[in-house]
Formats: sequence, structure tokens, C-alpha cells
Amino acid sequence: MHFLSVLGASRPAYLEQTLQSLRACYELDRWSCIVMLDDAGHEADQCERIAALMGFGVERFPVRMGCNAATIETLRMAWADPSVQFVCHVEDDTPLCRDALVYMREMAARYREDRDVFTVSAYQRVPLAGLSSCYRRRWFTPWVWGTWRDRWEEMAAKFGPEPSWDWQVNHAMRGDRCEIAPTVSLSRNIGAEGGTHVPSAVWHREHQYVQTTSDDVPLDGQGWPEVAEPAWLSEEHYAMLGQRAETFRKAFDE
Repeated sequence: MHFLSVLGASRPAYLEQTLQSLRACYELDRWSCIVMLDDAGHEADQCERIAALMGFGVERFPVRMGCNAATIETLRMAWADPSVQFVCHVEDDTPLCRDALVYMREMAARYREDRDVFTVSAYQRVPLAGLSSCYRRRWFTPWVWGTWRDRWEEMAAKFGPEPSWDWQVNHAMRGDRCEIAPTVSLSRNIGAEGGTHVPSAVWHREHQYVQTTSDDVPLDGQGWPEVAEPAWLSEEHYAMLGQRAETFRKAFDE
């Protein structure tokens, strides 16, 4: 079974856009889905009403968890049913493109037995090539992502309270394994305001905003064949982040 988990809390306007995008996705009916809400007072009340009106199942944490703990617990709940073999996780500020769930299902089947692949990402900030292509990126990106039960079991055994959950996945759990990413994004990050790790709207536009997604260009029906990772991405991106990643790994291991 394929399961879709959505986490929201205090940003009802963002959550509404994300749930609207989900309702427009092809093959949504082939996924089980739950919307989890952190307890953020009246904003969470608004989120609960929005999700219910759109027809999504909604559950709410009884106390305020915070982003890190709420994400980890939402993932644990998504995997509670032993028949679930692949989970796609969505944050409240990450709308999906229409074909995102088709892509996730295809990648889940294609790379399930490939031990070099740790996760599947729907996000690509800068378009790299043709629409229906994917590539291996030695990274973890949290803006609509999925993984398999065996990889999740690795994560679940290692999660700690701090630092951020996605840094734990990327720098302490992933090792040298990759994520599969599309060459044209199948998700957006719209969280310019109210985010845990977003200092300003200007910073968000420079680092997380996606100008072009697969919704902006015609589908070509090629089924996302794998292409080589662009050399400039390997050399410049990883060189810039490598030192920070190594510092994180040492701190986590200690």
C-alpha cells in the first residue's frame, strides 16, 4: 500500500493551497491519506476545518509538538499499518504538481530494490533538462519526498530530538546514498512566511522558490527516464555543503 502523510499546524492559507493541489493530482485515489496537525491553537482549528471540508481525514496531536517532533511522529503514524510499503510525506507549504503522485508511484516501483537510492524527491529548484527525466542526487530534500519501509526502519532507529529532523536524515542516516529527483520540479515551496528555517521572504525566493514546474510545460509521456547528474551540480553544490555536512555528522555521532 502507498500512504500519503500531510503535516500542518499554524498556516491555514498554505495548507489550503497544498490540499487543493493534492485534490488536483492524478491518481490520488490510489493512495491512503491522512492530514496531521500540530496543536497550534486557533490556527490549527482553521486548518482542521479546511482539511475536513476538502474531504481529507484529519488527526491532531493533543499537545504542541514542534516541527521536529511532529514530523517524526507523523511519519511513525504513517508507517503504523504493516501493509504500507511506501510513504510520501508533504509539508503544509509544499503544493504538488498534477503528475507528482504518478511520479512517486513509478519511482517507488522502479527503485525499491536499488540500495543506492535512499529516498525519492519531487523538488527541483532550477530546471535541468527535459520534463520527464530524473537523476540521482547525493542529498536529501524534504519538500515532498518518499521512501520505502526498510529505509524508514533505518531512520526510525536513529532519530533524536535535535537538530532538525531533515538534517539528521541527510547527514547522519543517508550515508553516500542518493535521492531520485526530477529534472523539472513536481512540487513547490511557498513557505516564505512563518517557516521554522526561513529568515525572510527575500531569502526564500533566492533559495527555495521554484519558478518553473511540470505544471508549466506540456507532459511528454516518457515516464521519467534516468539521466546523468549535471557535473556543475556535483562539483559546486556538494563542495559548498561538504564542510557543513561533515561538522554535522561529527556532532551527531558524539
